[in-house]
Amino acid sequence: MNAYAITHDELDLEVRWPGGESTRFPWIWMRVNEPGAFDPVTRERRFDLAGVAPDIRPDDVELSGDMLVVRWPGGEGVSQVPMAWLEARRPDAPQPGDPAAVVPELWDASLAEMLPRHTANGDLKAFLIDLKRFGLALVEGLGDDPEAGVAFGQRIACIRETYFGRIFEVYTHPKPNSLAYTAHALAPHTDLPYFETPPGVQFLHCVRNGAIGGASLFVDGFRAGRVLRDEAPEDFDLLSRQRMPYRFIDDVSDMRHRRPVLALDDDGELAEVALNPALADEIRLDADPAATRRYYAACRRLMTITRRPELTLHTLMEPGTMVAFDNRRVLHGRDAFDPSTGERWLRGFYIDRIDIDSRLRCL
Repeated sequence: MNAYAITHDELDLEVRWPGGESTRFPWIWMRVNEPGAFDPVTRERRFDLAGVAPDIRPDDVELSGDMLVVRWPGGEGVSQVPMAWLEARRPDAPQPGDPAAVVPELWDASLAEMLPRHTANGDLKAFLIDLKRFGLALVEGLGDDPEAGVAFGQRIACIRETYFGRIFEVYTHPKPNSLAYTAHALAPHTDLPYFETPPGVQFLHCVRNGAIGGASLFVDGFRAGRVLRDEAPEDFDLLSRQRMPYRFIDDVSDMRHRRPVLALDDDGELAEVALNPALADEIRLDADPAATRRYYAACRRLMTITRRPELTLHTLMEPGTMVAFDNRRVLHGRDAFDPSTGERWLRGFYIDRIDIDSRLRCL
């Protein structure tokens, strides 16, 4: 039995641990978070914070062995809280790791020599870890079945439906509403930045590829962002603060959203990239024309970095192969191709980042 000691006042419970240190736990925190506040089956919180006063305090508290017994006022019941549960929530206690928190590994064109490759029926966990690590991974062995790529995606999670459908077919269209459906070259970009939340991971399954040209290209946007931060920190700062207007318009829709090209996390590190010059809307002129020129110059500098050969991975997609990449990290594009020389048919779909992470945690 551990030698715990407790004291308490009207605001907090104080626990003195066997090593002599102590931690204070606010009563309101205890009432909201103690194990009995949750449904044992659904694991959702059943306790209603709005139903108690913010200065709630118990009528009685006692330590029974390694169990803290708290009797709440007004018929609120009795909580039995294991001391081990409290000890695990000390501010200095080691926190359980998140299996989905895979540290990104930045890369350049040399990744082509060790591009993560996985088989369609292989280790899904290993595939997802590589996808999180590099933001890019290949799936091989899908054969000539057009549905094989979708079947692999469904092993992970639900496919996200967008304006382009649940599955989108990438080939030349007679009346395209996207440059993806033409034979033109596509500069490095991320998809759908005009969405409130752009899709997380894009999957492109090569069903047929007999045309001359059309090699796919990929750039690590995190690596490009680091280069920009090193070479022109003022441009990096501007692209992380000022929002770019993006717009998609065709015969039946007009979608718009403004977001930073470079989004930072709470620690100031690059968390997302949204760069798609083809979909950038007209930027409203600033009262100071110089500010407008500075913003365009910063965008141009980042674009030129993403087109550096040493940062660009080229690969010619082969039938039966599927590439998966983080759409909010990895920029993708392609070389122009000649549709008269053969059929080029890719099937694409999206799965959100949150679903990728959930699957990895469950695995």
